[in-house]
Amino acid sequence: MSIRPRLSACIGLLGLLVLCPQASALEPLSARDFVAACKAYREGGHLIPGATCRAFLQGFLAAVPAAVSEESRPSPFVQRALRTRGVRLSEETEQRLHSPYCLPHDEPLDTLVNRVAGADYDLPGGADASVVVRKLLEDFYRCDREL
Repeated sequence: MSIRPRLSACIGLLGLLVLCPQASALEPLSARDFVAACKAYREGGHLIPGATCRAFLQGFLAAVPAAVSEESRPSPFVQRALRTRGVRLSEETEQRLHSPYCLPHDEPLDTLVNRVAGADYDLPGGADASVVVRKLLEDFYRCDREL
């Protein structure tokens, strides 16, 4: 991933912390609060609750190496060639080859927000927001290519 999405995620999180003094970096965002924030964003509340939803999604996707852009994965032919040649691959290439989640490069973040807001997951009471995002990735963004 390029530095631009990471920079925007950092700026978004910093802005959120400045605008919400009661927010704590050590306090996890609950799944219920996260889904409620995404629903608020979808319904037009682009300020604090919506910013919470977008910032969490951007930060999560920037920080989790298991989610890569579909365009960054090699074609099945290239995957087969790399696997059969015994070539030593860089850590970054290995990650792209074996990533379980592939996100379309041109899919807007609003699509993810809408999917979170429309999700009806049966979550345990103390679940945090990362559980929702992982379920979303499992349901919609699994890489289907064989390695």
